Amino acid sequence: MKRLLQSVIVISLLSLASLSTAELSNYRAEIEATRHGALDLKAKGDIEFSMTETGNWTLLLDIKGGPLRHKEVSIGNTGNLGYQPSQYQQRTKFLFVKENIDWLFNWNEKKITGTVKKDDYEFPLNSVIHDPLSFQLPLRAALISGQQTSFSYRYMRYSRPDDITFEIIGEELLSLESGRIHTFILKQTKPLKPDEKKLIWVAKDYDFIPVRYTTYKEDKIKDDMIVQKLWINNQPVTLSP
Repeated sequence: MKRLLQSVIVISLLSLASLSTAELSNYRAEIEATRHGALDLKAKGDIEFSMTETGNWTLLLDIKGGPLRHKEVSIGNTGNLGYQPSQYQQRTKFLFVKENIDWLFNWNEKKITGTVKKDDYEFPLNSVIHDPLSFQLPLRAALISGQQTSFSYRYMRYSRPDDITFEIIGEELLSLESGRIHTFILKQTKPLKPDEKKLIWVAKDYDFIPVRYTTYKEDKIKDDMIVQKLWINNQPVTLSP
């Protein structure tokens, strides 16, 4: 009986690992980002995800415009625990102010080490913790499975681990520069600041690739990042007008 129970547990864990690493399409998206204020700040750039046949992946966000330059790179691989980040780097420059963030995920020694600005940090890595980008990968995989409507992940929130959670709140035929696309709308339920709301639109018919990120402050759009053009597996996506 004990041996049977152990077999059931092993099979269940393998099934969960398979589900958490559902095959994701490689993609590249041209994006436009706007920070609304007294003077709107606009920037353009790319989001790109690529994964090799051996399961090594890279997720990149790179935007620039006016006095802003922002770049994030997440690198990792697929393992028994799903999408496991190995290193993360963020470089931000606004006017003369710079901010650098680096994280290393050592799965063998079960620890995360990193630097935020000039301060060093170390945290235990006893279960999956994502960087500020990589949680998007198991989120897409879970959406592809179609078995969940709410999602929760542990991730590095600036200088410490925290929980990030989402729920599906609706659908929308979203208009992009290249046409219209059917999307699910995800609402981030934590962490949030007072009077803040964060939404992500994901493409239902294209492996749930994120196509819009919006932050609201007091019910007004504060930050808006939207895909203008999309390529999947190096092929341009043609949308209906």
